[in-house]
Amino acid sequence: MDVTTFIITVIGCLRYIGRCVGSNRAVLGWFRDVICTAPHWPMREIKREILHVDCADGKWLVQFIDTKSGQVIDTENVVVKGGDMAIALPSFERSIAFKATIK
Repeated sequence: MDVTTFIITVIGCLRYIGRCVGSNRAVLGWFRDVICTAPHWPMREIKREILHVDCADGKWLVQFIDTKSGQVIDTENVVVKGGDMAIALPSFERSIAFKATIK
């Protein structure tokens, strides 16, 4: 994966915050619950939030990754039109990562 053209973006809402880095061929992202911070690290379940990522039009494969185990926990096929990829994050506690690649 060539990362020389990657651009970093900050994405957030009232329930989660995170970063994406990507190009027109791949996007990597990591998100966490906004209240899960030091020193107490409280956790709650974040359910099916919709994330919007700017990317190239086309068919994308999105893999969701458990940040503790590193295992892929879910996948989603997404068709992007108009440069906006709408991703439904699976339910998570603490944090979640994803990898999206164009097909």
